[in-house]
Amino acid sequence: LLVCRENRNDAWMLNTSGTIDLAWHEKDLTLVYSPVDLSAGDRIEFMYRLVGYDEDWKRVGHRRVAEYTNLPDGEYLFRIKASNGSGEWGEDAAEYRIRIGVPPWKTPSAYVVYVLGGFLLMFSVYTVAARRQSKALRKAEEERVRLEDLVRERTSELVQANRELAVLASRDTLTGLCNRRKFDETFAAEFFRAERFDRPLSLALGDIDQFKTLNDREGHLFGDQVLAAVAESLSAGIRSTDVLARWGGDEFALLMLETGTEEALAVVERLRRGLAEVGRRLGREISMSFGVAGKVGDETPENLMHRADEALLRAKREGRNRVVRGDFPE
Repeated sequence: LLVCRENRNDAWMLNTSGTIDLAWHEKDLTLVYSPVDLSAGDRIEFMYRLVGYDEDWKRVGHRRVAEYTNLPDGEYLFRIKASNGSGEWGEDAAEYRIRIGVPPWKTPSAYVVYVLGGFLLMFSVYTVAARRQSKALRKAEEERVRLEDLVRERTSELVQANRELAVLASRDTLTGLCNRRKFDETFAAEFFRAERFDRPLSLALGDIDQFKTLNDREGHLFGDQVLAAVAESLSAGIRSTDVLARWGGDEFALLMLETGTEEALAVVERLRRGLAEVGRRLGREISMSFGVAGKVGDETPENLMHRADEALLRAKREGRNRVVRGDFPE
């Protein structure tokens, strides 16, 4: 018999087929066994092992009770052997399967609750931290404005210096792209890196076709709209590693890192075709001409720039709205 200690009125007659399923809290068990031949009396000895819990067999002599307390949840196999009246142990052991259920806090649904609770806790902590940070940022911004106002009031020289720094800022105010100063710095640094590590590098120069005529006919405000729309279209079509800048006026420069000439030509051609949508949106024909050159051998940055510029001039001479590849250096 298998007896659950929590309620000794509950007992099961074991057999060698099937499994006894117990609730998770029924962890204290008593197994009572007896020989088939009841007349053998005390001549028969027993040994047993609860596989999954006992490391080895337990030889218990004439004792006919096996007790276990606080068993973990899981599946077990109770095996028992008996000796005959001559003291010889049987080759085969009787086997009985027992399964103790998983406690509620270890079920899959409980783990889902734990995970959701963890996420809710993290979200709450993040929300509180974000609010505090936002408040701190607002205070910092207010303090910054107050200090800037104080500086402007007390020194006109510093105001002038700030204006000069604004002119030299790295962003073009109309398009939001890099300005030429920033682009020149990036171009020099990336050219040096490509040369040092023998990596591909390509440069594209382009300008808006007939922009001066369009600007004169439609006005400078419309011209600004065209520049901003073209910058937006080009930005949407480049990769995260590319560097796009407003080169000056209606001219744009695109530096493509880790990019050979053929790949660069494909990228720029895709950008050129995308400008058709800008024209449809503005109700005017908008196109660009591009010159593309890839770094070759040990040429200088100036030579790469010159080849891209020459290719741009050829694109405009050949009818505009096209991409022309730069000649190889002599």
